[in-house]
Amino acid sequence: MYAVVFHSQRNSDYPELYAEKSAQMEQLVKESPGYIKHTSFRDQDTGIGVTISYFADLDSIKTWRNNPAHREVQELGRTHFYLWYRVEIMEIDKTYDWNNA
Repeated sequence: MYAVVFHSQRNSDYPELYAEKSAQMEQLVKESPGYIKHTSFRDQDTGIGVTISYFADLDSIKTWRNNPAHREVQELGRTHFYLWYRVEIMEIDKTYDWNNA
């Protein structure tokens, strides 16, 4: 399993368009081959956020990265939505859980 960690800082421009495109991408990634799950959070004061997406393999990540609709939104991210972003891709060697509930 691999994780794609997307760090970013939102600007305050185009909030409605951002929300629309974000919802579209969330649905689209769930349909992408090899997608497992994702989680996301953003600090409302600074606009800094992190999304961690999990994929079965590197080919699945490449397929998602090159999805034409995703490519269009990537460009919107650079021109309209973000002050900066960074992407990290890592292989997960091991996971474990603990739950006291």
